[in-house]
Amino acid sequence: MSESSRIFHLENVDVRVTVEWGRAQVTVEEVRGLGPNAILRLDSAVDDPVDVRVNGKLIGRGKMVIVGDSYAVQITQFVDADT
Repeated sequence: MSESSRIFHLENVDVRVTVEWGRAQVTVEEVRGLGPNAILRLDSAVDDPVDVRVNGKLIGRGKMVIVGDSYAVQITQFVDADT
């Protein structure tokens, strides 16, 4: 089977795309205290780039944008597969 025909068979495989905007380090006690309307402060600024991951692997970076009434990510950079 050629490389192109192997890739063709993968075109309809679902993958999970996640966007990581920031992180927070909290204690278990703080997590237990979270409830509706709680605010969890992240370590990122509003205009910091976000990481785009496919099945957990970093593939690029982007910026958050608004499209209509939804958030979206505009890809600004792809990360080298070797990194």
